[in-house]
Amino acid sequence: MSKSIFVILFTILTINGVFSQINDVNSYSRLHLQYNEYNSIVGFNADIYTGSNSLKNTFVNSFLTNSFITDELKQANNLHDKNYFGFKNQLNIYYSTLKDTLWNIANMGYKISVNSYSFQNMQFSRDFYNIAMFGNKMYEGKTANISGLDINYLTFQSVEFGLFKRFKEPTNGYHTLYLGLSFIKGQDYKYMYLNNANMFTANDGEFIDLEIKGSYFGSDSVASNFATVAGLGASLNFYWAYEDVKHNARFEISFTELGLVSWYDNPLNYNADTTIRFEGVEVNNVLNSTNTTYNNISKDSVINTVFSQKDNTTFNKALPKQFNISYTKIMLDRKYELKLGVGYIFNANQFMPALYANNKFVLDPNFNISLLIAYGGYSNFNLGLGTNFRIKKRFVGYVGTTNILGFILPEKTYSQALFVSLAYLFGKK
Repeated sequence: MSKSIFVILFTILTINGVFSQINDVNSYSRLHLQYNEYNSIVGFNADIYTGSNSLKNTFVNSFLTNSFITDELKQANNLHDKNYFGFKNQLNIYYSTLKDTLWNIANMGYKISVNSYSFQNMQFSRDFYNIAMFGNKMYEGKTANISGLDINYLTFQSVEFGLFKRFKEPTNGYHTLYLGLSFIKGQDYKYMYLNNANMFTANDGEFIDLEIKGSYFGSDSVASNFATVAGLGASLNFYWAYEDVKHNARFEISFTELGLVSWYDNPLNYNADTTIRFEGVEVNNVLNSTNTTYNNISKDSVINTVFSQKDNTTFNKALPKQFNISYTKIMLDRKYELKLGVGYIFNANQFMPALYANNKFVLDPNFNISLLIAYGGYSNFNLGLGTNFRIKKRFVGYVGTTNILGFILPEKTYSQALFVSLAYLFGKK
C-alpha cells in the first residue's frame, strides 16, 4: 500500500502535462533588427526542456510518456540526498513593429504576443524516490525521510503588450529598452510542499506510521483543457540591452513573468500536521481484486486522508520568474561571437543558476553555427548545438538544443531540449 500511496503523490503533479533559461524565447534580441533593417517582425518560438541532477533521460522519457519503467531504468538513476527535476514547454506567436512616432515619441515600437506555458518541477529526497519506485520493503524497521518534498505543476496562457525604444549614446553605442505587460489565464495549478515528513515501516510490514506536516494547493481537480479558466493574473516583462559599437560588445538583461495568478475557480487548499497509521490492504480474493480496498486508493483519496484540513478559499501564487544576464563580445572581424551568461528561474526548484558560454561561428552572412557549453539549472554539464540562418533577407530562424548529448546518449545524460524560432521581416525602413 505504501508504494501505491507514494507513486500517486509522485504523479499527482507530473503526469498531467507534456527550460530552458538560456534561449531567447521572447525574441527580445531581435528588436534591434527593426532599427537597422526592417521595421516589422512576425514570428513563432517553441521551447521544450527537461532536466534533472539525478534522473536520466531514458527514465524521464518513459515516465512522461506513461511507458513501462523497468527495474533497470529505476536503478540506473544517480540519486542524491536532494534531487531536482524540471520540465518546461513554452510556445509563443508575436508581432512587433517600429513607428516613426508613437504617442508623440520618436522611434518607439510595440510588440504583441500570445503565449502558452507549461511548467513542472520538483525537489525530492532519495528515500521518497526509493519508496515511490520500489516500495517500502527496504525500510522495514527503519524510518524513511521524505521531508522537503516540493512539487509544482503550472499551465497558463497569456497575451502580452509591450513597448520598446532605442536610445543613442553620444559616443559609444545604443540602449534598447523593452517593458511588457501580460494578462494571464490560469489553466491548471498544483503545488505540494512537505516541510517535515517521515515514514516508519514495522519489521513485519504490519503497519506504517506516516508523520507529516505540509500543505497542498490546487485548482479544480476536474481535468482541465486549453479552454479552462481556473484563475486570472498579470505579470511584467523587462529587457534591456546595451550595444557598445566602439568595442563590438553587447550587454543584456531580461527579467520575465514578474507577477502572480489568483486561482478562484473551486480551488483546493489542504494542510496537514498529523500522524497516520496504515495497517495494510484487505484482499478478499487474490484472483479477483475488484472488490478490495486497494481499488479505492486514488489521488483524491490519498490527499483527503493525508491532508485532513481543507477549505476552498481563493489563493494567489507567484509565477516562476526567469532572469538572464549576458555579455557578448564580437571578435575576429565579426566571424566569432562569445556570449557569457547566467540564467535562473525563481520559484521553480532549481538547485543552482545555469552558467553558460555560447560560441557563435559566422560561416556566412546568412548562416552560422553555435556551440554551447553550460552547467547548472536543473542538470549538470550540457553541450548544446544550434544554427542561425537567413533566407532572402526576410526569413530568419534558429534551430538548436542546449544539450545535444541528451539525444545521442539518453541513457547517460540528464537533460534534453529543443528550441525552434522562425520570423519574417517586412516593412523596409
